[in-house]
Amino acid sequence: MKIEARSSVDAKYGSETIASCVRENVTRFLADLDGEDVEGLYAMVLAQVERPLIQIAMEKCMYNQSKAAKLLGINRNTLRKKLSNYKIEMPS
Repeated sequence: MKIEARSSVDAKYGSETIASCVRENVTRFLADLDGEDVEGLYAMVLAQVERPLIQIAMEKCMYNQSKAAKLLGINRNTLRKKLSNYKIEMPS
């Protein structure tokens, strides 16, 4: 049975959505800066979400890159590049 991933607004874990967790944490991060300027927030948040997402997909698919790429909905070559960028390796 094929299940299509819902949007982040609908993807729930417990009583919180993924989107609400991101919103809460980014809001807290910006408040902790206490008015200091910040650059690169978008890239920082994406990296903070993307790395564990890829790690979880790889673990769930027993490090089969083709299956993990399909699970994530990305091209296998894109996954390989992200694995390299984030230095995610198969466990020994």
